[in-house]
Amino acid sequence: MKLFKIFKLEIAYSLLIFNLVFVSFSKAQTPQYYNYNNTTGGNAFPFNVAAGKRIQVLYRPGDFNQPSPAVAGNITSVSFMIGNLSLGPFTYSDFVIKMGQTDLINLVNGEWFSGQLDTVYYRPTVTLSSPAAQWLTIQLDRQFTFDPSQSLIIDVQQCGAPGASGFSSATNILISQVRRNSSSAGTSCPFIWGESTGVVHNTGITLGLTGTLNQNIQIPSVYSLFQNYPNPFNPSTSIRYDIPEISFVKLAVYDILGKEIVSLVNEPQTPGKYEVIFESTSLTSGIYLYKLITERFTDTKRMLLIK
Repeated sequence: MKLFKIFKLEIAYSLLIFNLVFVSFSKAQTPQYYNYNNTTGGNAFPFNVAAGKRIQVLYRPGDFNQPSPAVAGNITSVSFMIGNLSLGPFTYSDFVIKMGQTDLINLVNGEWFSGQLDTVYYRPTVTLSSPAAQWLTIQLDRQFTFDPSQSLIIDVQQCGAPGASGFSSATNILISQVRRNSSSAGTSCPFIWGESTGVVHNTGITLGLTGTLNQNIQIPSVYSLFQNYPNPFNPSTSIRYDIPEISFVKLAVYDILGKEIVSLVNEPQTPGKYEVIFESTSLTSGIYLYKLITERFTDTKRMLLIK
């Protein structure tokens, strides 16, 4: 079987290459809006856990009130205040940030937040570093639309950081509130819920206008899998699909009985429009299926090979 794959990302996010190590350093720049910037309290989660950790923190409306109340806009970066000891550099695996909004003012004790969370940052490998008592700022891959009248959920998870120790994230504890979920000790990727507390991380956000990354580029708004062209085909055909958010994507070809013949794509991809050229000179004539699978979307279409 002779197979060729061609991937074409048609938006500015193509500058992000998933198979490289990315290094993010804080420039100690104060975020546009933040809740607290003190370092009197500290917590190891989620950066200072070598085995991996996941947290979800709820920020109520009005929490981002320094130096003035946050307004509506698109979050372009998120910042975390580091405690009185410097962070790293440490290298993290499968580092993910997700965001969502809700009418809740407390998390539900005993379970992960069940509402929609959008992936706004993902690296299979990333090295983070920050001086003590400074902001660690991470530029998002995908802007998140922020409504200050709703609570903001920020979900941060990393699947391992060998050697991580000796520092903390700056936090405050809000008594009689449920502001943070964290994973159970000893669980990593996937994480098992562990506890809910009143801990809230000292966090900041910076807002930008829609399309500030590239105003001439349109990011797909929905997942789409298109009919291959040409169809029928011999020996090659083009398969196109749209990805509206950072996703782990699998695109595979199957025979009519559902047996997988080849996996064309099996990797994280950034938002954009993609095209794969499928070519085979060894398959016999007949109907074949191709299937796009992501965390939020699955679709299957048929194609006809005629020789």
